[in-house]
Amino acid sequence: VPELTLVNKDDFLPKMELQVSPQGRLMQPALTVLFNNLLDDLQYVVWISFIQDTGVCAGNYMHPESPRPGTSWNGKPLSFSKLKLFAYDGISKTPVTLICNKNYFLQISFGNVDEYGRILASTVIRQAIVGTWFLAVNHNHTKALASSSKKSS
Repeated sequence: VPELTLVNKDDFLPKMELQVSPQGRLMQPALTVLFNNLLDDLQYVVWISFIQDTGVCAGNYMHPESPRPGTSWNGKPLSFSKLKLFAYDGISKTPVTLICNKNYFLQISFGNVDEYGRILASTVIRQAIVGTWFLAVNHNHTKALASSSKKSS
């Protein structure tokens, strides 16, 4: 049975802020996972879903190295360090667009693809990052708060 482990679980607290902006911000800390028991000859894709506290999916991010054979991911850390988060501006729709002051949890999914690159639904395994809720905050607002607190000191 395929296994998925969050490598950097100590980087995640029960409640965390995710900084977002209309231009996009790299997610910090970047999620890093480790796979074991993937079948060598099958092609796998892996993605992260951002789920609102209402249960609605706010966006998916497919790892840029997907799809890959199981041999290339078994026992090797896989980082989502290139994941950019965007603030919802009312117009544009990017892969991961979050609404400020909303809570989200992350779900990691992986599954097999056929020879045409289509995900085979019956092979998909989903795993939530249990115990961590993320609050989307506007990066510019966070910078403004930091600079105003420096001025008052």
